[in-house]
Amino acid sequence: MSHTVIELVKIDSQEFSRLRQPWRDLLARSDADPLFCSWEWQYSWWQTWGDKLGLELYILAVKQQDRLLAVLPLFQDVYSPTPLLNVRRLQFIGNHWRSNNTVRSEYLGPIVDVKYSDYALPLIYQSLFESDDWDELLICDQRQQPSLGVEFGKKLLRLGCRKYTWKKDRSYYVDVKGSFDHYLSQLGKNSRLKLFNRRKVSKQLTVSSKVCRSQEDRLKFFSKLNNFHEVRWQKMCFESSSLDFHLQLLNYIKDSDCPIIEQLSSLGDGGCTVSVLYNVVAAGRLYNIQNGYIERYDKRLSLGTLHLGYEIEHAYSNKSVVEFDLLAGHGKKSNYKQSLSTGFVDVHTISYVRKLNFKMAIYFYQLVPEFVASKIIRLVKWISRAKC
Repeated sequence: MSHTVIELVKIDSQEFSRLRQPWRDLLARSDADPLFCSWEWQYSWWQTWGDKLGLELYILAVKQQDRLLAVLPLFQDVYSPTPLLNVRRLQFIGNHWRSNNTVRSEYLGPIVDVKYSDYALPLIYQSLFESDDWDELLICDQRQQPSLGVEFGKKLLRLGCRKYTWKKDRSYYVDVKGSFDHYLSQLGKNSRLKLFNRRKVSKQLTVSSKVCRSQEDRLKFFSKLNNFHEVRWQKMCFESSSLDFHLQLLNYIKDSDCPIIEQLSSLGDGGCTVSVLYNVVAAGRLYNIQNGYIERYDKRLSLGTLHLGYEIEHAYSNKSVVEFDLLAGHGKKSNYKQSLSTGFVDVHTISYVRKLNFKMAIYFYQLVPEFVASKIIRLVKWISRAKC
């Protein structure tokens, strides 16, 4: 290890804005997720929701001169889970738990140079636990497989925190390192029919995938996505701040030096777009962020699955892509992601708590039925207001 001084610092918003290249370099030397842990995703998220939600930046970084060795990208907010109890909560930039106003970011965790993990992480642990300005650390959609994020959680337990699991989910993916024909042979009969075999009755459909260089083209694409989503789900996919976030993200990654690439795919019938896929490629992984399509275009076709089939086949032929990540979630009527996947990763939303009265409140909440706890909380709130 170099004798150059290594120090732990807290990053403010101005320095965060200047860390684009050092953050990229660190991410390339780490095992962190190449999209959701990227500076482009994280800084776009912070720009969009930091001030709007009244959040305080809480980024810890280990540096060697101007070189980043580790980053713990957090923010802090204060909330009241029960009356008379204020909790100072830390979360990873990219998610705001139980808020419908932001996007979902998966696989978040520390970003650490693999060569310096044994040295850098203890500095972060020590700083985090010597500070008395937080009560809970909440991690959304953490990978439940050997990783720095899991080891980080184990360290928090050893240092006296109590662990609570709030939600369990699965992210699905397709390993595209083999052949597309073999992949098709492993699918169930119905999935293969929807994904591939129905192409013979949809020969008039054409697929185009592109990088949009203009804001106008991106707005048109997202407008189609929103329209399809609104008809199917009775709500738009990206509204207001969410749309601002994705436009900001795509503006950052259009930089020719950026290792992240947008892939906006359309399935068309003549001059009419009938399905769209919003994909992003980072470090050999293609992420299917969102899709939308005309639901009743042809009763013989499942347009969304058919369109995914074209893009999965293209990913198999692209030697720079090794995985097609369908992410967490499921369809309106069935878990199509599970049917199309070759593997999955369990992702859990977990909190680590060190405030005694908050531990007791959570224990009480988990011990009694939810409707009883809700009634008791409402009663205490009513008593508190009456006293005022």
